[in-house]
Amino acid sequence: MVDERKISQQVDSLVTSLQGKNNIREGKYITNYSRYMYNGLRRDDLWSPQASSPNFWAPARATTGIQTQFNLTQSVVDTLVSKISQANVRPYFNSIHGDYDVVELCGSLQRRFDAWLDEQHAQPKSVLCLRDASIFDVGVMYCNPFALSLERIQPWKYFLDPAEFEKGFVSRAVIWEKYYPVLALKDSENPRIKRMIEENCYRQGQFARYFDLYNGYYYEQFDGVYVSDPLPIKFQEYSGLQRRPFVEIFYRRPVKGFLSRSLADDVYPIQRNIDNLVMRLDEATRNAISQMIFVNTRSGLKATTLQNGVTVYPIEPSADGQRAVEIVTPPPIDPAFFDYLNGWIEKGYEMIGLSQLSAQSKKPAGLDSGKALDTMEDIESDRFNTQLQQFTHFQVDAARVCIDCFPADEPILRDDMKEDEITWGDARKAKDRFKLQFSAADALSKDPEEKRREIEFYIQQGFLDRGEAIDKLQLPDLEEADTIASASYKHCMRIIQRAVKKGEYDYDEAVNLEDLMRYSVTQLNVLCAKGDKQVYIDRIKELIAKVDDDLTAVATFNAPPPPAPAPEPLRDYALDAGQIEGLRDTIKEIEAGILTADAGFVVLTASFPKIPQPILQTMIATLTKAAPSQAAQPGAQNV
Repeated sequence: MVDERKISQQVDSLVTSLQGKNNIREGKYITNYSRYMYNGLRRDDLWSPQASSPNFWAPARATTGIQTQFNLTQSVVDTLVSKISQANVRPYFNSIHGDYDVVELCGSLQRRFDAWLDEQHAQPKSVLCLRDASIFDVGVMYCNPFALSLERIQPWKYFLDPAEFEKGFVSRAVIWEKYYPVLALKDSENPRIKRMIEENCYRQGQFARYFDLYNGYYYEQFDGVYVSDPLPIKFQEYSGLQRRPFVEIFYRRPVKGFLSRSLADDVYPIQRNIDNLVMRLDEATRNAISQMIFVNTRSGLKATTLQNGVTVYPIEPSADGQRAVEIVTPPPIDPAFFDYLNGWIEKGYEMIGLSQLSAQSKKPAGLDSGKALDTMEDIESDRFNTQLQQFTHFQVDAARVCIDCFPADEPILRDDMKEDEITWGDARKAKDRFKLQFSAADALSKDPEEKRREIEFYIQQGFLDRGEAIDKLQLPDLEEADTIASASYKHCMRIIQRAVKKGEYDYDEAVNLEDLMRYSVTQLNVLCAKGDKQVYIDRIKELIAKVDDDLTAVATFNAPPPPAPAPEPLRDYALDAGQIEGLRDTIKEIEAGILTADAGFVVLTASFPKIPQPILQTMIATLTKAAPSQAAQPGAQNV
């Protein structure tokens, strides 16, 4: 039986302890939030979800008009986040041993993780976490093991022990919120929570999610009421503690503890100087004399007749004595103040490592050549290398945490794209067989036309097969061009996979045998180069032998029949005089009936073997047809 009151008190005590160790940061967070949103003219409550629009509140300091604002803090934060977010990276599963099984596993994990991260909007959420780190000092991504999702957590809602974080042994972590709607807990089995919902379904209160990473439990409570029984968690353990389901990104890594400086902290002194200068410029402009008129005392004009909201001063005549009225508009303030303001703004960008070209689409003063601009961009890129490295590793770290913390029996993708199911547990078991790295989401150009040219170049150089090209283009497949262009490649690879893994060599008659032979030979070379399992090599050889037999059978079936031999010319069988005389004598004997046709054929075949038998048969047939007709002639007599 779970003692709800005891556990609730324990959670309250631990949450209060963690809040006490972290509350020193709340004052800074409020200041930085107000600076980013309102340039310091309003202080909002971080916990309240209600935010005021900056268009409808009055400045904190009373003025006679609208106060001009130049929010350098917001400008540098947005510019930095925009530049670093261009590094669109993804986790990359790189096989360690490189055999067929590991390569296949890494390929399956890569496809599923790419689809899952896209489904979770991982890139936009990571950018928001980077913005939090730039404003406050840290951004937090929660790898929710219950919803199997990625969630951005606002930094002031995240608590852990600074000493444990510094030593790398975090035993507890808390997400604590105010104004949490009780209706979000409608699935709770606790009768007290159900009663709260029945009494007021619009109620909002304090909600705590507590991870005990040492004992392996997860707790939830709402306004001191235990939401459900403690849930046992089975995350990957490191040094006796379960993996923390959170990933932090800092603008600047803490020197000690959990607190650090942010980009807003760095520009705060400069922002204050800019605010003071802008205020002085506004006051000077507001109090400046619009126009002054000086009237010559000897001109005969009365100064009172010229006063129409303009100050008129009588003066002595000038040396030439010709100008009766002189109009003067003095500047509201010395121009040096504007140079001073622009100098602070430029200094603020330089200190952060940004440029006016990036922040304001304005060419910095003094950079008039293309080489100078290139040098400036190179320096700017190097300046952000630390933040860029943290951001590129952020999604990879989130992927590692998901593998360690998500339920082992849950598939990575619920709609598994009609392939063999792979669970988070499968990825966790195989961690020692692959290395999770980061890489660019796509090495090809983002411009479709440029990407097409690059792919065509890779095809011509033999680095890419045409069957794979359509996948690399990543264009919307509204006309199912993907199915048409890459069907043969995908079909062949599936046949090869079945043959290697299962020893199945049957395939449909519609398969392109030439493509299948080419891809099979390529796969055989890959397996041999990597020294893969001999059984896989033997299976791919057997598949190649079967395909070769089928190619031979098809070629034999489709081969045209051989042409009939041409008759040999008679000049090749020329006879001498003696042979001609012997041939004539034999023909006369057949004609006279001394030899029958069959006997004559035998004599001729034996006597003249070079003469083709069809020719001899034709000669004898002619004689036998002519004999009866000669016998029927009138006047013929028997000898």
